[in-house]
Amino acid sequence: MKKFLVYAAIGLGFVSYNVFTQADRDASGAIVSGGTVDAFTIRLGDCFNNTASLGSDEAGEVSSLPGVPCAEPHDYEVYAVFDVDFDAFPGDAAMSERAFQECYTRFEGFVGTVYEDSTLDITPKADGEPLAFV
Repeated sequence: MKKFLVYAAIGLGFVSYNVFTQADRDASGAIVSGGTVDAFTIRLGDCFNNTASLGSDEAGEVSSLPGVPCAEPHDYEVYAVFDVDFDAFPGDAAMSERAFQECYTRFEGFVGTVYEDSTLDITPKADGEPLAFV
């Protein structure tokens, strides 16, 4: 019985931590207060800040991001979501190139200026995931 109570307390602690550290969203789905956002459920229009390891080789798999309201200063904003049509995984370099090209074609429509004249950057995720951020 004592072990059960210890396991229950640990489980409750994990659940409580996740509930209290998650970003809050309004009825439209926009982030209205900062917190953790699951990287696999990030949405078009979400903003988040840099993490020290996000672009590094040591990062491994990124499972959460520090979400913030887009009205606040932020490092990244999801402005394009798209599917890729490769028959098989083409490798990291080809996936990164496709992510860049897809984001590049949508850049001017979102930012209002051509990529080459902007101070912003497109940063495709280098591990082959079909995600790119500005």
